Amino acid sequence: MKGSIAREVLIKSDVFVKGWQFDRVLDNIFKNGLVTSKGERYKKDKALLSKYFTPKNIKQSVPDFIRNTKVLMDKHFDGSEKEASQDVSNFFLHLTLRNFFCFAFNFDFENLTELKNEITDADIDHLVNVTSSGSKTIGQAMFLDLPINSLINPAMRYLHQELPRLYKFMEDVCEWHLKREARGIIVDNCLDAMLKSGHPREELYGQFTTIISAGHDTTGYFQAYTALLLAKHPDVQKRVKDELREVLKGETITEDNINQLTYLQCVFKESLRYYGIVPFLPRLANRETMLGKIRIPSNSNLILAFTNMSFDEEVWSDVWTFNPDRFQEIPSLQSASKGYFPFAYGQRVCIGMNMANIQSIVALSMLLQKYTFVEEKSYRPKFTLSLSLTTTNGVKVWLKQDEE
Repeated sequence: MKGSIAREVLIKSDVFVKGWQFDRVLDNIFKNGLVTSKGERYKKDKALLSKYFTPKNIKQSVPDFIRNTKVLMDKHFDGSEKEASQDVSNFFLHLTLRNFFCFAFNFDFENLTELKNEITDADIDHLVNVTSSGSKTIGQAMFLDLPINSLINPAMRYLHQELPRLYKFMEDVCEWHLKREARGIIVDNCLDAMLKSGHPREELYGQFTTIISAGHDTTGYFQAYTALLLAKHPDVQKRVKDELREVLKGETITEDNINQLTYLQCVFKESLRYYGIVPFLPRLANRETMLGKIRIPSNSNLILAFTNMSFDEEVWSDVWTFNPDRFQEIPSLQSASKGYFPFAYGQRVCIGMNMANIQSIVALSMLLQKYTFVEEKSYRPKFTLSLSLTTTNGVKVWLKQDEE
């Protein structure tokens, strides 16, 4: 499928809708969250939340992203060894979870007061594991047509067993927010907007689950694959480090110089091309229509194979070469002419696109100011089918601490 055709499918969201895979599986978990809602309900929910996901608003959370990155660098890479093999996916998945909670709920795992139940590191680990395993379970049920009945599918049974615990945690977060508000601490964020929207609590949980889950594995693994590619391409990594030294001059990144790291952002775009974090999307034609000169019958299932488009030799040169410079002339995070849609396109473009980009700039810049990623020669990623491109064996690189 060519990029122009894929773009037309994504733009015509009233004709090419999320099909039975979403209705059968995702509704079972996400309830009426942004991932599954349709029509006027989707427009209403997106209008409620989209104002918080602008670059300007997200940049206000950069100090939180910096703090979370520092905390987890100390916890995961304590500096006791000058060089060590690390599963960086574990680090980035934990970081993504913390950043989303800070951004969407103003909820800091390191500084909790008035929370009904204590949150331990083990609880956070469990939340990360449940979120990731849930993404894999849902993806496999969708694309391999596995049963969603908990009696038949043990992975789905585990997910359903854990959902009440997740919902209880969300209830605690809601009560924590309301107590702070009663004390005059007013914060305008996603949580506050949803609580004031009048949604029933069960629907609220659907939105929470969407915000926490939909961007968790996608963002965490995207950052991990970027670290892996930098380890495999030390020449590219050197250019990133040179840019960091030139722009940041040894200081920690701020919201003011994020946009100055232009080569790092090209690296991110090429990483998303090379390891497409959402390999494909299914769509269903709800009526007969035309795509270019092709007649599409009603109820036809379409697969938008983004990975194939990213390796189309008629569009991209040297497709198997990791070359961030190819994006110097592609300033945005999408390119319809090249069929480059890492965050989808059109009305249902990923609402968390800017969030993923900004928190990744913060995390990778801070890591690369202290460490060099070195390839672990024996490591080969074992990809698995899920909602996003994940692995069963983490993402492993060596972290070599730079000389002071």
